[in-house]
Amino acid sequence: MFQLAFSSQEINDYYNNRDFVARGAELDVALQPASGIPDEVLRTMTALIDSDGWTEAADAIANVAPRQWRRFHRDMRRLAVEPRNRNQRRSRQAVERGIKYGVEPVVTIKPGTAPRLQVTTAADPSPNAATGVLGNSRSATAVTLTVPQPGSVS
Repeated sequence: MFQLAFSSQEINDYYNNRDFVARGAELDVALQPASGIPDEVLRTMTALIDSDGWTEAADAIANVAPRQWRRFHRDMRRLAVEPRNRNQRRSRQAVERGIKYGVEPVVTIKPGTAPRLQVTTAADPSPNAATGVLGNSRSATAVTLTVPQPGSVS
């Protein structure tokens, strides 16, 4: 389950607005709640849905705070331009090695030509282990997702 917003108020506003407009009220359009996860990451996860470790990866990605995803587009733009100085070259190399998002588990996003998912998990030895968001007792300790870049051939 993906958390669409950090407060149910945003979800309530959206659906109440739709209901009032359907009844004839003239209101400003309320924005549809969103997860904040970049479309490129969602498309890559959709392409890899049958991969081993997908549920743990989806759980880890859903737990990254939306404000951390704001860096994603900036980081990916660094790949689109040719570096002109040492700092730009270093920034680009950092993105190519992978940028880390989230706290625990850490989600590392790398640019590439084909989607790829690598999940490191640790099974909880406790018989009363709490299940994760997607209902499994394995938890990811690290997730690496390779996101295809525009113009790359897969």
